[in-house]
Amino acid sequence: RPPWARRCRTCGSAGRRLHPARGVLDWLREHPASGLYIRQLPIRGVDTKWVQKYRPLVTRLHEAATGGIGLGLADKPDLVRVRFLDASLAPGGLADLAAPVTELAAMALSPEVVYVFENLESVLAMPPLPGAVVVHGSGYAVDRLARIPWIRELGVIYWGDLDSHGFAILNRLRAQHIPVRTVLMDVATLEEFKDLWVHEPKPAVGTMQNLLPEELAVLEHLAARGNVRLEQERVDWMTVMAALVPTRR
Repeated sequence: RPPWARRCRTCGSAGRRLHPARGVLDWLREHPASGLYIRQLPIRGVDTKWVQKYRPLVTRLHEAATGGIGLGLADKPDLVRVRFLDASLAPGGLADLAAPVTELAAMALSPEVVYVFENLESVLAMPPLPGAVVVHGSGYAVDRLARIPWIRELGVIYWGDLDSHGFAILNRLRAQHIPVRTVLMDVATLEEFKDLWVHEPKPAVGTMQNLLPEELAVLEHLAARGNVRLEQERVDWMTVMAALVPTRR
């Protein structure tokens, strides 16, 4: 009996539902680095939904049997949402797009300012601005922006939620050696919208060594106030625009 089958006996009812698993695991063992998408797997009777549903278990069985890491399959492209607020910067006239990091990295762009926001609605609400690009940060995946030369070299204006996770994301971005300035992430903004605070149930933990002293002071202020948070979308748009436009270089 192959190792995966012995391992499967420990999986209980889940193992009994995995009738197609043998064919999948045999194929993966014979093709450990296929680079195929799930949809391309040439395994009769096994469809995309089955593999997606049982992928975590199949991965554990495959790794236990082979000693390898992962399934050797292709993952969905890592897409970044970008809006070009200056029509002269828009590639082929596409002012709003979501593209793989590799394709954005290959673009020869020279914006004057790049904004990075965590709130997608704020990204979509930005008006036309000469020389400007706005990027959706996508939370803790924000460090992928370091792989895009025209962002890494220019630096960004970052606006995240005024809470511990917003600063943790900022810390992560700055760890990639991207020049970063923040906007609307200070004590004055926090206190101006005090009536819109909510409690942050699970504050970020860990050392944030890439924050500036004034940013660490805001983080301490948040904790001293009882781990509060001010979400981006709670700041009125007139205040947002008044703060953003002067940041253009």
